[in-house]
Amino acid sequence: MAESPRSVNSIVFPSQLRQSCAMKWLSLGLFALLGACAPLSIYYKPGVEITRLETDTTQCQVQAVQEVPPNNQIRQSPPVFVPGRRYCNSGGCFYGDPFWAEGQVYTVDTNAPLRGKVTDQCMAAKGYAPVRVPLCPLGAVPPPGQTTRLPQLGPNSCAIRYSGGGFQIVEVQ
Repeated sequence: MAESPRSVNSIVFPSQLRQSCAMKWLSLGLFALLGACAPLSIYYKPGVEITRLETDTTQCQVQAVQEVPPNNQIRQSPPVFVPGRRYCNSGGCFYGDPFWAEGQVYTVDTNAPLRGKVTDQCMAAKGYAPVRVPLCPLGAVPPPGQTTRLPQLGPNSCAIRYSGGGFQIVEVQ
C-alpha cells in the first residue's frame, strides 16, 4: 500500500487536506495586522518629494526586472504524517487510520534577492539610502495631512501609517 501514492491518498478526502475559507481569511488578516506593526521601510533622500521617490523607485524596479528577469521554480514541501484520530466511547478507545498528507506546492522566484540588490544599487546611484523609520507610539498626535516631501530624520523621528498606503514622518518629544 505504501508503494502507490494513489492507494495512500485514496483514504484521505480532499476536504481534509485543505484549509477552510475562514482559516485562510484569518491568516491573511494576521499577516496584514503584523505588517501594520512593522517599521516603515523606504528609500530615503532628504527633501525629495514623495511623488519623485515613487517615480524613481518604479524606474529602478523596472530596470531590475529587465536586467534580472524572474526565474520561477515550482517546489513542494515534504509530506506530513497525520496519525490516526483517537475515538472513544463506552466500549473503549480506538484509533482511526493514519495517513500521509501531500506537501504544499509553491513557487519560488530564485532571482528575487538579486533583483532586490539591483534595485538597491539603482536607488543608491540616484542618491537614496534604504531606511527603517520606527512607528510612532499610540499617543503621538500628528499634524494634519500626509508627508509630501521627505523631512530630515532625527533621533526622535517616527512614522504614522495611513490606510491608503500613505504615511507621515514626524518628530516626537
